[in-house]
Amino acid sequence: KLRLPPRAARAAAAILIAAAAIAVYLPGLPGEFVYDDSRLIAGNDGLKRPFDPARAFLRDYYASDLDRGGLGYYRPLAILSNELDYRRGGGAPLPFHLTNIAMHAGSSLLVFALGLILFEGAVATAAAAAMLFALHPAHAESVAFISGRVDPLMALFGLAALWAHLQAGRIRRPSILRAAAALAWLAALLSKEMAITVPVLATLLETAREGLPR
Repeated sequence: KLRLPPRAARAAAAILIAAAAIAVYLPGLPGEFVYDDSRLIAGNDGLKRPFDPARAFLRDYYASDLDRGGLGYYRPLAILSNELDYRRGGGAPLPFHLTNIAMHAGSSLLVFALGLILFEGAVATAAAAAMLFALHPAHAESVAFISGRVDPLMALFGLAALWAHLQAGRIRRPSILRAAAALAWLAALLSKEMAITVPVLATLLETAREGLPR
């Protein structure tokens, strides 16, 4: 029976998880702008102006240059990511799809990293959890739909915050990791409001590590 060294096993599992997370969304790469994409990207004249990062922090996520209206969503990092992809690809949808897929793959790897902490280095268990996350159809709309990127963007930063927070409890000098966790949580909050739940998740994960009360 072939047994890989722990480091090699973790690397092999990470490659498989990332490959799976990417492969299932490759058929969506030719997809065009649909639904909210028209307002946020294709029909947003603000993207055609010179790049101004400050503008993303001073407007509502759904505010267009036409009506200046909005729905009360403050998501400046999502706006910035749209601006960068628009300029990277000249307004074509492909760069947006690639970014969404990359963020989903990164989130899947972070689930694997979290699993290694929670399951005390059990590679197979952590990999199974991450693979379930990578392939679960609940993510389809958020990843394949360009404007659904607020979810994978928030997930990426939120999972990074959880990992840094839990990892900080395992080292002697955790201050840098705790600061990184706080910054990642802030980035998640600036991506989507649901990130407010990250501290709750951190508490639940810590409770699970110490043993759930009867």
